[in-house]
Amino acid sequence: MNDSETKPKCVYAGATDMGRRRKNNEDAFVAVPVWGGRHFLLAAIDGVGGYEGGEIASSIAAEVLVESVERSSDRSPLEAIKSAMAEAGNAIYSRKSEAPLLAEMGCVATAAIISEEDMTISIAHVGDSRLYSFYDGVLTKLSHDHSVVGMLEDSGSISEEEAFSHPQRNIITRALGNETHQPDDPDFIDGSIVPVREGEQFLFCSDGLTDMVMTPDIRKVLAQGLDPDSEVMTLINMANEAGGKDNVTVVIARVGELPSAEAASEGISTIPGLRTEIPVSDSSELSDKSDRIPTPNIPRARSRERADSRMRITVYVLSVFAALLVGFFLGFFLRPMFDRTPAPEVPATPLLPASGLAETDSIPADSINPFSPDSDTQTQN
Repeated sequence: MNDSETKPKCVYAGATDMGRRRKNNEDAFVAVPVWGGRHFLLAAIDGVGGYEGGEIASSIAAEVLVESVERSSDRSPLEAIKSAMAEAGNAIYSRKSEAPLLAEMGCVATAAIISEEDMTISIAHVGDSRLYSFYDGVLTKLSHDHSVVGMLEDSGSISEEEAFSHPQRNIITRALGNETHQPDDPDFIDGSIVPVREGEQFLFCSDGLTDMVMTPDIRKVLAQGLDPDSEVMTLINMANEAGGKDNVTVVIARVGELPSAEAASEGISTIPGLRTEIPVSDSSELSDKSDRIPTPNIPRARSRERADSRMRITVYVLSVFAALLVGFFLGFFLRPMFDRTPAPEVPATPLLPASGLAETDSIPADSINPFSPDSDTQTQN
């Protein structure tokens, strides 16, 4: 067996960055060879839940994904990655039941196993992190967002530009850790197998990238023919230059040799309608807050808080309840002041004549002795 047959065709890189506005980095990623080196496990993980829950959830997911896949070498790649995803969600659910402060934690994840043996990628996806394929100048989204806005965008109901500013962008409909699951439960894991072509690239990312950088900009970077590490850091830099609102995680894998740079970039050099003109700068210009983790190591627990949308809903519900409560008390105490219901009529009592007696015989005043104990029954002679 010669070197060309044993040398891995898949090259990959991954990094996670805190961004420009967050105080810590809560994203996570996985990029490791498994099953002896002819298969590669890749994932972008994004935490949910506030407090420290997001960090812990993504840490659990990253660790369980690797451990579970390594134990499943006797399964098909798709069975292994779906089982690992379900196991990660169940581990998160079990952990948060032990700690009330972590009750809201969870994460979203997009993971896959690339197989050099049969040139396929087996995908498992839950949430709104994303997986893209780039081949022959075309960027294709392989995952479907489990979010309110993502579903609208995928269906064509709104444009990518409209999705960027949609007020419900952060509301997700699926996550790992909400409850216990089996791998094949309906409305849980999206699983698929896609053939891999020579020179094809795969981009895994958290929404810290896709909320800041539009797909034409991403396509331009992938079309330049850079090595995966340079592509990863360039995209993270672009997200930060666009505002860096959130943690940013990017993992890129390329299988085989790229086509020539001229062919790959044909028709991509000028793209109208870009959201922002962002210069592609060297990776050394990244913010000092970069939490870059060299592959194939797994980073510490990192994920992003999405509690802002839940907080808005909570505040809204409490506001409505408070308004109803105030209205009840105002109505109860102020109603008598404004009650104009006429009082019921009371029959008038007839007045006695001015003499104080009816038209009967008068009784002489001296016939009654008010000081006699028997004045009620005796009269004076």
